[in-house]
Amino acid sequence: MQHRKYYENAKLTGHMSLASDFMTLFPSGSDQERAGAVIMLLAVIMILVVTVTVVVVLVVAVVMILVKAAVVIIMMVITMVFVLTVVVVVLIIVMTIIAIMVITIMMAVVVPPSVLPSMMILVRRVSIGVIAITP
Repeated sequence: MQHRKYYENAKLTGHMSLASDFMTLFPSGSDQERAGAVIMLLAVIMILVVTVTVVVVLVVAVVMILVKAAVVIIMMVITMVFVLTVVVVVLIIVMTIIAIMVITIMMAVVVPPSVLPSMMILVRRVSIGVIAITP
């Protein structure tokens, strides 16, 4: 029983240290402001990942269309659809992980209510963007 309690404490401490590692990126400001900044940073990273992925896929598609003939294009389109689906699944997993991290940070530091709505809007926009991209 004692061992299990120790394990749970260690797990919590691990989460806390992860949150505080991010917090060290922003040395100044109150804890709430720093937590808000961390959350925004994570959201921006998420948006960048989505954007880069989409651009790469589009560039590859354009190159394929310029280089190959019609039959190959059809094959490539099917491949692209498959690749996009895989990418979206991976992104959803990544977003889930980021969301867990954000929640962890929120647990570690109480986030001011003003940050939450803007973060939710960001997340919603990103997810709408991802859904719009998928065929």
